[in-house]
Amino acid sequence: MNKSEIAIFIELLNNTLNEVVYQRVELEHKHLILAKEALLGNQSAVSLLVKNKKFELAAFVKAIKGDKNAFDWLMKNKFTELAATANAINKDKNALQWLNRNNLIHFVDLTNAIIQKLEEDSHSDLDFFYKGPIK
Repeated sequence: MNKSEIAIFIELLNNTLNEVVYQRVELEHKHLILAKEALLGNQSAVSLLVKNKKFELAAFVKAIKGDKNAFDWLMKNKFTELAATANAINKDKNALQWLNRNNLIHFVDLTNAIIQKLEEDSHSDLDFFYKGPIK
């Protein structure tokens, strides 16, 4: 994900997009909407991410939920920032420090937005949340 996609994703998480912008996002960035739905527990959204060849987003969501294979896939395929973000969401202070040290503030912002969304969403499956970082 690039900086502009991260900014859009954060706005999706915070429900701050107006209707016109949301419609544009639906056309141009449907994968971000699917990623939000997957984070909130919609398993078919994960399948659609895979079907639409957005493997990194599917793996990211799964890594957040504690899937070691997904985390390993992110690392192997050089999506290090997403892997670190997944671990930071799961309270890995080293991952958060790494994001900050490498001036990846947009990923730090993404970490905070996802944590906030998952904590406030009463429908999300929080059983997986805060299991700790994947090693």
